[in-house]
Amino acid sequence: MRTVIIIVVAAALAFAVGMYVGQRTAPAPAGAKVSSPSGKAEPTAKDSERETLELELAMAISAASKLMAAEMVNNLEKGSSGREAIQVVREYLRKTRPQIQPRPEAEEDADKVYHIEIGNAPTIGPEKAPVTIVEFTEFQCPFCGRGYQEMKKVKEEFGDKVRFVFKSKVLPGHSKAPLAHAAAYAAGAQGKFWEFHDRIFENQSDLTREAYINYAKELGLDLDRFTKDMDSKKYEYLWESDDKQADSLGVRGTPTYFINGKKVRGYKPFEFWKEEIEAILKGGEHKG
Repeated sequence: MRTVIIIVVAAALAFAVGMYVGQRTAPAPAGAKVSSPSGKAEPTAKDSERETLELELAMAISAASKLMAAEMVNNLEKGSSGREAIQVVREYLRKTRPQIQPRPEAEEDADKVYHIEIGNAPTIGPEKAPVTIVEFTEFQCPFCGRGYQEMKKVKEEFGDKVRFVFKSKVLPGHSKAPLAHAAAYAAGAQGKFWEFHDRIFENQSDLTREAYINYAKELGLDLDRFTKDMDSKKYEYLWESDDKQADSLGVRGTPTYFINGKKVRGYKPFEFWKEEIEAILKGGEHKG
């Protein structure tokens, strides 16, 4: 009976959350996405935010399901019928329905320039480069992987005119991300952060400890030191600090960029970045 109850609870919650996600992430108008040469629609900032939202909702569903199932079992043990127990679900949904609504988006000033404290974050490129791109990113996030490919093109095109800053934004539910970030920071302790960073994103389908050890060997790292650092908790404070900073800047999903302090949400193709950087180099304005 307990199994039946849990199934009923999960189904009811899935339906409610499905309605919420549908309202929160309504389809974009026809033609709103830019197609890649392969013919596939490029991911958008809304796609990235949707993924983050779905992860948060999944965690909420798990917690709520346990609480509701416990309440229903208690009712049954007190002699209530299965129908009365199911009524618990209906009553719960009735009470929470006002909460299951799209959250209003706070309007942002597209021209706002944020002060981004770099701190000890990994950087590449001249400190006095005319363009600085700060990226809040995550190694398990597929949109970040696509964004990495575009940043590679930016590096090739603009070289020392752009400085890149890496900030961690580990998403809830991405269980493989913490070790990936720890491995990158462990490599950084031996002066190979960016080389390791590139290997992780180039092989994003293999986020395993074994893969990281192989990368460390390829890069000639001290393996004993690397594995000890990677497996310790010594770097958690770095992404926890970055996460607090991200919250203070209104960063909700990954990737989120700041180009000379101005916010750019979600994945953007190389053409976008090229136009933005060229405008800055010519003394123009960031277009957003």
